[in-house]
Order: sequence, then structure tokens, then C-alpha cells
Amino acid sequence: AVGNAVLDVVLAPGFLETVRSLSGYLQQRLSMLLAEHPGVIAEIRGAGFMVGLRMHVPNAGFVAKLRENRMLAVGATENVVRLLPPLIIEESHIEEAIAALSETCLSFETERKAV
Repeated sequence: AVGNAVLDVVLAPGFLETVRSLSGYLQQRLSMLLAEHPGVIAEIRGAGFMVGLRMHVPNAGFVAKLRENRMLAVGATENVVRLLPPLIIEESHIEEAIAALSETCLSFETERKAV
């Protein structure tokens, strides 16, 4: 029953087109974030909503500070922070995530300047 309910949502008209559009928007916003914080984020990896941010700073510290900014992410190998938003994400959620990521990047940049 649960599998059928998921298929009903995924196969609904326009659902996958919306996912493609929003994942493209997420990639665009992350590219802008990389351009704004090249000393913190080294590279954006992945496709669609499966995104990894390879970091210049320790990913464990970044994930911890990101959590303080009310966003969950997990660390992965090669100093990557993994982002896996749900397929039902909305543009406003992406903006909230970018704001949290930006604030976290700024905190690392501020720490570097203080040292």
C-alpha cells in the first residue's frame, strides 16, 4: 500500500518535471554559493538532488555548524558534505538551505580572519 502511494505521487502529472526544474535551481544556487565562498567550498558534486560539497574545511566541523544553523547534512568520504533533500522540496526550502549554508560558510571565513 505504501509503495503504491509513493508511485501515485511520483507518477502524478508534472511531478518529475518539477523535480528536474528544482534540482536545476538547486545546482544553480549552489554554484553561486561556491563562487561566493571559494575558500570554504572546493567543488560541487553529484546530480539532481544527490549533491555533495567537497570542502576546504573539515566536513565534520561544517556539518556541526550547519546543524547549529538549523540544517541537517552528513559527512562523506574525501571531505564531502552530503545533501539529500526530499523530492517534495519547494523553492522556498532551497532558499532556506542556501541561507544556512551561506551563514555556515561565513562563520568559517570569519574564524580564518580572526586567526
